Amino acid sequence: MPAVYATACAFQTLREENWPVFKSDVMGWADRMIDQDPAVARFFELDVDGKHHVSSGWYTRFIKRCKFSTTNQKPIEIDRAKWLTSTNMKAYYNVFENVCIKAGVGKRMADGRFIITHPERIMSFDETSVTNDMTAGKKGKGQRTVTAGAEDKGACNANKGGGRASFAGGSLMTGLALPLFAVCAAGAVPVAWEKHLPKGMVVGAEGELVKAVLKHNKKGSVDGAMCIQYLEEVVAKCFPDVSPTNGVVMICDGCPTHITFEFLSKARAMGVHIVLRPPHTTSMSQGEDVANFGPFKDALEKSRSAFATKKSDGKSVRKPLCLDDMMEIAMGPWETAFSVRHNRRGWEVTGLFPYTRCVEHELRKSEVKKRKIETDFREAKR
Repeated sequence: MPAVYATACAFQTLREENWPVFKSDVMGWADRMIDQDPAVARFFELDVDGKHHVSSGWYTRFIKRCKFSTTNQKPIEIDRAKWLTSTNMKAYYNVFENVCIKAGVGKRMADGRFIITHPERIMSFDETSVTNDMTAGKKGKGQRTVTAGAEDKGACNANKGGGRASFAGGSLMTGLALPLFAVCAAGAVPVAWEKHLPKGMVVGAEGELVKAVLKHNKKGSVDGAMCIQYLEEVVAKCFPDVSPTNGVVMICDGCPTHITFEFLSKARAMGVHIVLRPPHTTSMSQGEDVANFGPFKDALEKSRSAFATKKSDGKSVRKPLCLDDMMEIAMGPWETAFSVRHNRRGWEVTGLFPYTRCVEHELRKSEVKKRKIETDFREAKR
């Protein structure tokens, strides 16, 4: 296919100039080819809806066919292994049950089983950093770049800057996404952001969908002050009837910058009952990390690449992205990542809804297996 050869040459040129070529760039290019040329679409697989799409398998074959390779490495947090135990998760689930019973959204049956009675009053949220800076986060540290030839060691030019922000998102246990709460690092919220807000799902007091909330501070972070505003402008609007006698359960992490005395006092006065996840267990216990933020970041990279190409009008020199562009780039990926399907998966795989405590059980099986292997190894050494 001539288009593939031409694109391979273009990627080769980019690598010769030390520009990164990520998997999302290659797959984004192929997606645009499918949209623009029906004749090209037939070379790609069909999905369940009968539409042609780009798969990871196609990407792998493309790399081999063009005699490219990939490079880089991804660090692992050792602390996670210390915290991610069945004992810690058992304690977490027990606390969750007790808090739900206290808040009136769950109850203990006569046979000892715990059941959730009001999933629509249980929410989970977390934040993730968003940036147009290619030297930060996954783009700069963890993602692999295509390399062209033995001389190409993976060194990359990268745009620095372009704005940064923190996006806080989550969902109700029913699967409805909470409105986006975005904090940008600036003296004011960009006017352009108002034009590209992700659509809401939760209905407020007046029967309207609760809109995204836009904020700004020096660091673009969800600090203690912003967490209080999150309670006032997201939680209070999504649960207009919340009160100490009609509670809501909020699941979140225990980051010290979030869980301040002021935040906890405000939550208690409102009737918001907090459940904190165990530290360093987000890979299995946090629905947003398991089901939302991964798809969001992957789709964001594709959207960023497509937007940069569009902004440059096809010219070889890319125009830098800026903070004004961020919400337009992120809107589609955010809506997709926080779809009802993704949200429900997050609750399910973390063992909360349906309530299975599956993470605790999986870890216990793994620990039993590990102990047996260690015992067999010690006996074999005797």
